[in-house]
Amino acid sequence: MDPAGFAAANRALTVVAGSLDDLSGDDTAVLPASVNRQPAEPYALVFADGEAVSLRVVAVVTDDSIPGDLLLPRSVVRAHDLSALTSAVYVQDRIDPPIGGRIVDASQWVAEAGRAEDRLVWLFTLLLVGVSAGYGAVAVATMLLTAAAGRTADLRPIRLAGATRKQVVWLVTAESALVVLLGGVVAFVGLLSIRAGLAEQAGVPVDLVAPWSVVRGRRGGGVVALCLSLAVLASALPTWRSLRHRPARSPVGVAG
Repeated sequence: MDPAGFAAANRALTVVAGSLDDLSGDDTAVLPASVNRQPAEPYALVFADGEAVSLRVVAVVTDDSIPGDLLLPRSVVRAHDLSALTSAVYVQDRIDPPIGGRIVDASQWVAEAGRAEDRLVWLFTLLLVGVSAGYGAVAVATMLLTAAAGRTADLRPIRLAGATRKQVVWLVTAESALVVLLGGVVAFVGLLSIRAGLAEQAGVPVDLVAPWSVVRGRRGGGVVALCLSLAVLASALPTWRSLRHRPARSPVGVAG
């Protein structure tokens, strides 16, 4: 903040101890009450350039009134970080914006801040889902490969009964597709259980909102197709390789 304009414009900070009028010079600071400092006590601070400075507390304000962790004169911050620029200036009347600045109303300011936060949350969610889906795909593929290799002995009687290798592979493929579909049903039942638990804890009804437009659209179809492809490849390929040779029939003895 700029001490000269702050004294006249301040309408937010609620002072608990000290005085905001003493916030001037190169060694003063205003702290929230949660820091447990009193006026005239020193407060060590490390600036962006790595220099540690001992500041003098001139005022203590309530935690809910201060917009940051502490309040410093603008000249003190600029002395240690030349890239520190003013992100926002609150004005009452329309003025000509400076170079690189814009004049926006309160609703537009809140909307832009919300969009920026939503974009960060979306990126974090995308990374989280990507990593989780990747590990899940590896786990599912490994499990299906292991299961397919262990079912070779169970599938040989089907071959001995006259089924071709292609028919056995189609049987395994149908089983894998059924497992994928049943997995979606299990996930939906799990969502119902989570909704019931949240409603019980919150004491209010909780709606289950599913993005049906996304599920029915191209993205949803792509996800289902990817799951089906992964399940079919991880089960059909090892089955096809394990049944490359037709098992020999056991000799039949004839009793005389």
